[in-house]
Amino acid sequence: MSTYIDKKYINMVSSLLEKFKWKKDNLANCRCPLCGDSDRSKIKARGYFFKKGNDFFYKCHNCGIGHNLHNFLEKISLPLCKEYALERYRSGENGNSNFKKPEKEEIYPFTSDIKFDSLNNFKSAKNNVDDEHISAFIQERQIPENRFCDIGYTDDFGAFAKQFQSHYSLAQEERIIILIRDKDENIIGAQGRTLSKLPKKNVPKYITLRKTEDTKLIYGIDRLNQRKPFYIVEGPIDSMFVDNSVACLGSSGFIDMAKEYPKGIFILDNEPRNKQTVEILLELVKIGVNVVIWPSTCKEKDINEVMKKQGKKYMDAILQNCVYSGLKAVLEFHNWKKCNV
Repeated sequence: MSTYIDKKYINMVSSLLEKFKWKKDNLANCRCPLCGDSDRSKIKARGYFFKKGNDFFYKCHNCGIGHNLHNFLEKISLPLCKEYALERYRSGENGNSNFKKPEKEEIYPFTSDIKFDSLNNFKSAKNNVDDEHISAFIQERQIPENRFCDIGYTDDFGAFAKQFQSHYSLAQEERIIILIRDKDENIIGAQGRTLSKLPKKNVPKYITLRKTEDTKLIYGIDRLNQRKPFYIVEGPIDSMFVDNSVACLGSSGFIDMAKEYPKGIFILDNEPRNKQTVEILLELVKIGVNVVIWPSTCKEKDINEVMKKQGKKYMDAILQNCVYSGLKAVLEFHNWKKCNV
């Protein structure tokens, strides 16, 4: 019961937290309200709620502050904190925390060395292209055949997740799987995408799995050739249509990628009305990296949509003619915003 109550109150306090979002079933992210996070960058979000045992805890990777949920609520909203403690007592639980370190960690197979051909609860598109769920997704997104080895399907995402970390506690549900590898082609993570086009409330469209919480995931890094022009996009699906590209798995990763891969060409979604997209693109322009700024004639919102509606030649023309940096990028950025207001 404590997990349900904790998530309920995290959602209740979320209206007071900047850039709050659930990244997966047991991990939420926001700008830290205790230290203010970054004064220089309004898109930094380094506060995390994470599940440990039966309880949720808060940790900021900027200031280092760590609290159980009760103590966090006490600092942010005393009325909510009192309600939270009372509800836990009413449910027969400790008002603060029930966390107890497990005597023995339950071990699941493959967590130390995950192999493509030994994944449980997983159907690969490479070998099951006729599976109704896989074929529907491939046809809808027009996934190229050379990426079938990264795509799959599970009818029990909860069981599939435990192969990455044994403490994952996720729902038994159907999801499309996108495998993520490191530079040596070892499977170190995966994204699970809901099959529903209209997910239920509080059901995340994507849930990202990783072998450890500090595992850095970059989709496509096993194929990247930095001696040639290379591109950095947000999502794995978009990267499948651009040669020599990687995905940073979320728009918040673009700034860190700009520091690590300053020679990359960055492609954000074509969403001039999305405040976060506009802020990130402007910050990339200020950093001075190469960015793609979409032409006013393009009305599609992302690479996959362009490929489906306009085709590869149109996308290639954008990659060839719409890459900017420096003062030219500043000018094109403002034109992009004006043309799409």
